[in-house]
Amino acid sequence: MADPYSQTPLETIGNAGVGCALVGLFALAARGRPGALLLRLPAALGAMALSAYVLHALVLAGPANGAGSWGALAAFAGAALAAAWAWQRFWAHSPLRRGPLEHLLRLAARGGG
Repeated sequence: MADPYSQTPLETIGNAGVGCALVGLFALAARGRPGALLLRLPAALGAMALSAYVLHALVLAGPANGAGSWGALAAFAGAALAAAWAWQRFWAHSPLRRGPLEHLLRLAARGGG
């Protein structure tokens, strides 16, 4: 169902359980070197989630014009992962390392200083 809040309480509990299991799985994977290396891409994107979300909304509102296919999702996800990783590598020792919108939000929370 596509209605707002259409899930039953049991579905919500089940979804929360799957989310907790995934977080636990990723935490276990990050304990070893191969897992930590594998998780660098999603960690980079997670550090700049606000910037990625806003860019995604702008792309869907503009050039992609509401594209909803699995191919479009895969293309954006791949591009977002690569761009976030490259951004963090380039700006590694700068206040912008977490993303441009995250930096602006941090400045606003601090009162501009």
